[in-house]
Amino acid sequence: MEEEEPPPSYPAAIAKDPLPLIAPYIEKRDLYNVSLVCRSWHREFSEYLWQRPEVFWNLGDRSALSNPLPPSPHPSMPYTKLTSIKAHFTLYLTTILQTPSPRATTHLSLRTVTPTLYTTFPKHWLQTLLQRLPHLRSLDLSSWPLFDHAACCAVSHPSNLRSLTAKGCANVTVGGLVNLLGHLPCLEEVDFSGTKVAGATAVVTAMAGLPLVKVFVRNVGITDAALEVLAKGLGLRVREVDISCDGVNTGRVGDGGVEALLGYCFAPPVYDTTVTATATSTAVAATGLTRVGISGNKISSRSAQMLLRTTRLASLDIGLLESIDGIMATVRIYAVWNLDYLRIDWRVVLDPAFVSIGRLVLVNVPEFASPRAARAIAGVVGTERLKVLELEMEVGDGSGDFSFFEGEAGGRESEEKGDVDVLSLVARRKREIRWRGRVRVIRDLAGGESTERGASGEMWGVVREGV
Repeated sequence: MEEEEPPPSYPAAIAKDPLPLIAPYIEKRDLYNVSLVCRSWHREFSEYLWQRPEVFWNLGDRSALSNPLPPSPHPSMPYTKLTSIKAHFTLYLTTILQTPSPRATTHLSLRTVTPTLYTTFPKHWLQTLLQRLPHLRSLDLSSWPLFDHAACCAVSHPSNLRSLTAKGCANVTVGGLVNLLGHLPCLEEVDFSGTKVAGATAVVTAMAGLPLVKVFVRNVGITDAALEVLAKGLGLRVREVDISCDGVNTGRVGDGGVEALLGYCFAPPVYDTTVTATATSTAVAATGLTRVGISGNKISSRSAQMLLRTTRLASLDIGLLESIDGIMATVRIYAVWNLDYLRIDWRVVLDPAFVSIGRLVLVNVPEFASPRAARAIAGVVGTERLKVLELEMEVGDGSGDFSFFEGEAGGRESEEKGDVDVLSLVARRKREIRWRGRVRVIRDLAGGESTERGASGEMWGVVREGV
């Protein structure tokens, strides 16, 4: 029988720090004042105050934002009965202004903050954040309507910010964004996807002068000329670039833009296949571009093959192509050991040279296909190296019934033509070989449903909208 541990001595019992136990129960409006009592209390409570300010200060639209606020802690920035989000954000700004020492906040997200039509902030709110939070490394302003020309132009001091996410910001201007980027000399990652002005030459030139490692500018209409400026400025220090566009041939990048990336951003190819895949992947990640998203642009099959022949890619998204001839042969020869993610036209499975990789995304997969095509798609399941298979289903034109469920009109009509239900065949193949990998079906349902089931009743996972 094991001996029970003796009870602690009185000095040991009273030596336990009670602050972590009581901190969660202190009123939020009092926590800041409590943190100023002494150094030990300041160290303990700072974590609750500043590590996730958007949570503590109720900056999210799902929080209880209508609580009454205490008198303004700073006379120069009073607030009264304002809209709830403005009041809480103003309280946050005034608190960091009156704090005697810089705060240790490293990440801040305003993604969930939803101002009303009548919400206004002083134009220097962004400058206040960057100046009073010198340890801030990541800032998310996606769809934040007050991230506008005035806020960007008011930034006048450099910041040590490393990551800036501003997706879908409609109120920012070219001049404002150029001014902001000029005061972020340490920026390593930007995501301006959906922010149209990010494709302007002046903004691209400003980004080219920064030490960027990751650049995401999806759906901004960047051109070949602008991409060449960006590639020339970033050189081999960039690791990931995503210039994809939704749709087919909706982007403005062509073969000239791909040539610019090949000329400036890729390290020399590595043809030594005697080393292990792990060692090769480590070497590949050492320098130069390794992840590229370029789907939806006007690139040819030749440009896609040139990207693969670099032997440096770990991830490639090329989407639909007019011709897939030679693509899989190039993957097999030059890229199979390093490439871990590939998003490509589903027709590549019909190529005799087809070879699978870790995560394969097949684009525009038909719901019903000829027996040969359906068998080829199902045959991908269980292939060597494959861990995740994603099927982005073909989007119909809305003229007829469209469902994954067995027995509906669209299914019977397709079966009469001799076509085969692709998902049923994939599910059968997965069961027969007892494959433990994951199959995900992705489809634009226009917000109608969040999950789908195959004809056999198997759950295919969460459907991502807007594919």
